Amino acid sequence: MRLLPWFGTLTRSVIREIALYSVIAFAGILLILLSQNALRQLEPLVRVGFRWNEWMLALRSIAVIFMAYALPIAFLLGSLFAVRRMKSDAELLAMQSCGVGIGVLLSATLSVGTLVAAATAWLVIDAEHVARRDMRSLLMNVTARSNILEPGRFLRFNDRVVYVEERFRDNVLRGVMIASDAEDDLGYVIFADRGAFHFDSERDMLRIELDRGDVHIDAGDWRSGRTRRIAFEHLDYEIDIAHLRAPGRPKQMSLTELEDVRARAARGEALWDLDEKDPSRYAIEAQRRLALPVAPLIFAVLAVALGASGRRTSRSGAMLLGVALAFGYYAALSFGGLLSERGWLPPWAVVWGTTGLFAVGAAAALVRARRNFGP
Repeated sequence: MRLLPWFGTLTRSVIREIALYSVIAFAGILLILLSQNALRQLEPLVRVGFRWNEWMLALRSIAVIFMAYALPIAFLLGSLFAVRRMKSDAELLAMQSCGVGIGVLLSATLSVGTLVAAATAWLVIDAEHVARRDMRSLLMNVTARSNILEPGRFLRFNDRVVYVEERFRDNVLRGVMIASDAEDDLGYVIFADRGAFHFDSERDMLRIELDRGDVHIDAGDWRSGRTRRIAFEHLDYEIDIAHLRAPGRPKQMSLTELEDVRARAARGEALWDLDEKDPSRYAIEAQRRLALPVAPLIFAVLAVALGASGRRTSRSGAMLLGVALAFGYYAALSFGGLLSERGWLPPWAVVWGTTGLFAVGAAAALVRARRNFGP
């Protein structure tokens, strides 16, 4: 009974150290990922002319996307670094001398790992696909500002033709013409002195607000030359531009949407309206989101097993070992995805098979470490 306060104090100390090193590793990894990818992702904003709210939205979206991967890796590095430091400073030897087994290290590491797993689950299931959608909408807005309505050119959007004489800042237009040649509708031509356009990212609509113009509607056969003219002071006009984006990307879908695609494929329906036509990619993405939150728990066991066993090594060695393990896990998932796309393995076998192999390896390493360290 006298050892119980010891266990509580030691567990809290290990948790604090793992948390500290994990936060430092997370900040470093996220900074590296952002610095390498942010400029490439934000190039359209720089080219067109950025707004600060767009920069903030883009950085937030990119950070959320990378956090789902940076958080488990940072936890693995922080745990390995903490356990290796305790071993190199003979703290683990002191624990053995006091009869404290490896279970204290494991319980402390798993406590932090459970929180990391919960955060990873929220990121990959609820936040990542939303961030990717926000990023796509932002880039579509930038595209709308840059070249969707290019002055001096006739631009076709399905059965609509749009011409703009001049375009100014803040999407202000002068000299606008919109013509419709839909076969199932009366033909018409709209002329307006000025207008402004906005992109509705929720509905993939180009909304044009026209001022002081006329609508010329065919009164019958266009060869007769008879038209009706309607003057207006203000007219809101919408054009569907959903065909300009890549629809239905797996990483931009929620779990419910991914399951709907899987059900469609199971019924034999063609995925003509989606960006990816291979149903295995949607199945892999769904399984990946369910499996990734398990990774921090496996990493916790690996960190304790590998950190407490073997000879004393430098702390940089623990860092390299953690990077190799994390890279191996994510690389195995990517390679398995290629096998699934070729039809060699089902998606669930790829994702859960890889996770299961790492879990078995972590358990075997822990058993070996317990023989050397003690229960």
